[in-house]
Amino acid sequence: IIEIKTGKSKLLRGHVGGDVNDCDLSNDDKFVLTAGDDKTARLWDVKSGLELVKYRGHTSYVYSCAFTSCGTRVITASRDKTARMWEMKSGVELAVYFSEIPISSIAPSPTDPYCFVITTGNEFRILAPAHRSACSEHSSALLLKKDDDENK
Repeated sequence: IIEIKTGKSKLLRGHVGGDVNDCDLSNDDKFVLTAGDDKTARLWDVKSGLELVKYRGHTSYVYSCAFTSCGTRVITASRDKTARMWEMKSGVELAVYFSEIPISSIAPSPTDPYCFVITTGNEFRILAPAHRSACSEHSSALLLKKDDDENK
């Protein structure tokens, strides 16, 4: 992390065994989210540089990460062919989207925390919820809730 005004920097240490592939800064500038080859995403406190949460569940490299518009959830995309939604502060996995090929990037809607774009190879897909309700627990037409894993 480099503070532009002062030129001061902080090194965030935590990801091991590969590269950090992506990062995102929260809208309030308090948190940084990172995605790594170690199959995790991590939440960091900007001020202290401390790791706050480790998001575990992917089975391969995590290529992309982002905060959702409501600021209470994060999303990740992985080589394991899944996109996942997590509760930001607890690290609880809320939903999983399954793809036929690795998901290389993910970008949230600025207005809907359950709507985002993914890229897979040479195409992109817009994932939109069946019921729009900001920061709600409603399921999506294109997201499989973790509790429904046995139904896939």
